[in-house]
Parts: sequence; structure tokens; C-alpha cells
Amino acid sequence: MLSSNIKKIAKLIRMLGSSNEGEVLNSVRLIGNILSKSGENFNDLADYVESVPKWAKDMANEEKLRTQEKTSRNHGGTYNNTFIRDCQEIMQLARDSLSTIELKFITDVLKRFETNPRYQLSQKQTDWIHLIYNRYIAKTEPTQSHTSSPPW
Repeated sequence: MLSSNIKKIAKLIRMLGSSNEGEVLNSVRLIGNILSKSGENFNDLADYVESVPKWAKDMANEEKLRTQEKTSRNHGGTYNNTFIRDCQEIMQLARDSLSTIELKFITDVLKRFETNPRYQLSQKQTDWIHLIYNRYIAKTEPTQSHTSSPPW
């Protein structure tokens, strides 16, 4: 079950870019261990990567470029990157559970980042993304009395 371990493997793959050779080697070994425990190998991992739809690869490449561009302009690039990732995760894991207005909001936010990498979320927008993420992905209840409607 490669898909059940993909988040762990993704974190380790990112460590392959480390300048520390020990971290790189350790990452390769850990990936190998995870694969072997699930009865798979590096060939299965390569097949999995190749099977990812083109649109998902394109989104990942665009996100990486936007993040690099924002980080080079100012060191706040990871701030928006977090919200992009959260919105993408909401769409992947909870799309069918979202209300119509939540779906429209998340879709709109992703489009805004896609068309304008410099786009900055308002405080109300960030609050609503946190609320939606916590409700559907983290499965936690908000501490304040919030509804499914936008905070504005």
C-alpha cells in the first residue's frame, strides 16, 4: 500500500536535496525500509510517481515556481505556500463534504494564487481556511461558535 505511506515518503524525498550526505543516505535507507515493509520496492515507487495525473504534476510544478518566486522576493513565501497546500488538501480529501459556498471559496482562493502569486489573503480569508481545514481535514471543532458561512 504505497499510497498509505506516501506522505512519509514525500518528506524523505525532500531530504534527498540536503547538502549533508548522511541525511541523503539515511533518507534513501528509510524510504527503502518503508517500501519493503509494505512489500514494495523503488520500482513500485517510480511506477506510482509516473501514474500521477499530469494536472497534479503541473500544479506541483506551478506551486514550486510560485514559492521560489515569493521566497526570492521576500522570505514570506512559505506563508502562502501553507495556505495553497491546505486548500489543495481540502479539495482532494473533502471536496464532496464541502458546502456550496465553501467549495466556491476554496476554488476561488486557489485560482487567485494561480493567477497572481503575489496575492495576499485577508485575515478573514485565512480564518475561514483554518476553520474549513480544521473541520474537514484535522477533524477538530472550532473553539469559537463559527458556522459554515464565511466570516465576513
